[in-house]
Amino acid sequence: MRRIILLLFFFVLLIGCSNIQPAMNEPPSLFIVMDDIRHKTKLGSYCWSNGGSGVCADTAGPLELLKDETPKKVKANQRIKFEFDYENPSEGSLQQIQSENKETTVLKAGGQMKAPQEAGIYYFVYSALWTDEDSPNGDALYAFAIEVE
Repeated sequence: MRRIILLLFFFVLLIGCSNIQPAMNEPPSLFIVMDDIRHKTKLGSYCWSNGGSGVCADTAGPLELLKDETPKKVKANQRIKFEFDYENPSEGSLQQIQSENKETTVLKAGGQMKAPQEAGIYYFVYSALWTDEDSPNGDALYAFAIEVE
């Protein structure tokens, strides 16, 4: 009996110390980072596959997702970085949402952007795609709003 308990203990210990990551059932979180403070964004529509199974979710558009969110306050031209709690996507793009859901592509360099110069509230959507050896792991849209003071 002692052997069985001892073997179970070592088995649990080995499992706990292994480098195996848990299966992710949805895309990773995206954070916008300003002054070294991470702010979570709103996950929108996505498709995600992991371990031979996949799931897709369709949500409201970015402006609807953000209607109850308080925009994060920033200074004009403040640097905003993007960080995922997973590996960075293979491809990513950032669009500014204007009235009537019209999008304007925002150029970003090295996983970051600068806040606009003019005061006001700005809405953005970050589109990310993860691929592994040309087979998609998933894609996701993330929405966030900032207020330039």
